[in-house]
Amino acid sequence: MARYNATPALILAVSMAKGGNITELGDRVTKRLDEIKANMYHGLEAETLVFQPDYVDTAITEFMINLLESFGFVVIVILVFAASEPA
Repeated sequence: MARYNATPALILAVSMAKGGNITELGDRVTKRLDEIKANMYHGLEAETLVFQPDYVDTAITEFMINLLESFGFVVIVILVFAASEPA
């Protein structure tokens, strides 16, 4: 038997099909889960254990920040060396 916060639980895993978009799937699953929560019996709860789209969004954001920082660093280095070389 599965347990969540020391209470009996039913665990449901949702996997994405090959070639899908994880952030779009996350949005659809969240929307559907909200609809299900609205119609659940009193005393039942639905919780999300792991939400992979959040991790993917964080990774994409960090990658973009690193990419922009690297680009800026390269531009600065080129300008420094171009300015220090006589024509």
